[in-house]
Amino acid sequence: MCTKTPTWQWSRAECVAGRGLWPDCLDCAERTDLDAYCRFCDGPANDAYFESGGLRTWRRYADKGLATLDWDWLGRQPTAYIRHVAERMPDALDQGEGLFLAGRIGSGKTHIGLGLCLVAVAHGRSVYVATLSELLLLLRAAYEPKPPLAEAELMEIFTGVDLLFLDDVSLTQPSPWAVDRLHHLVSARYAEGRSTLVTSPFHPQSIAAVWGDALASPLFAACPPLLLHDVGDYRQVERTRRLSAPAHWPGTEAEIVVGGEE
Repeated sequence: MCTKTPTWQWSRAECVAGRGLWPDCLDCAERTDLDAYCRFCDGPANDAYFESGGLRTWRRYADKGLATLDWDWLGRQPTAYIRHVAERMPDALDQGEGLFLAGRIGSGKTHIGLGLCLVAVAHGRSVYVATLSELLLLLRAAYEPKPPLAEAELMEIFTGVDLLFLDDVSLTQPSPWAVDRLHHLVSARYAEGRSTLVTSPFHPQSIAAVWGDALASPLFAACPPLLLHDVGDYRQVERTRRLSAPAHWPGTEAEIVVGGEE
């Protein structure tokens, strides 16, 4: 792994260009022009990024990554833990280690999760990103007369990726079908040693109460919780920063930049 710059400082462009693979290519390891990197470095990362679901398609987070995270706002303990996870990403994925991020709405969970997914992409690992609602809708669509993909094919995709990011597990009254499908997915990934990243506004104890111990047991066995309930509203921090920045009309020396939320 490249040690010149800490993993959590890699830009989004560097991650998609396969930053974690650069040291394996002696011919281009010293270059600074992203466009100059050969296909042996950026090919696997580009492939992983293209098939990553929300990581590529969620426009609100198009500029987000760990390099853009306000670490001072996050606090010392969460900062140290998240940076540790980012630095050892290849080993964590090989060992099927995941993470459960719990915190209030607006605490930056999605930003952190997407940043960690980009680090996985930087190492050429496959990633899939979806909210819980999106994932359940995709599975329900498989029961339509002419579905794009059968449920078994979708489950194969969700189970087979190196890192599944399941965002916003916030249903308070899930249906028995939803509980069954999520339990099947989490248990299958746990059995196959695949890493899962989950965000939720719920405390881990609430997950067990709402979704059942059968789901909570394999989930927390592979995804140790990191609690962000004491962290302030990150969206408010970004909103204040945008409002306090000088405004410029597009086309002038500095254009207006619209940031994302959480």
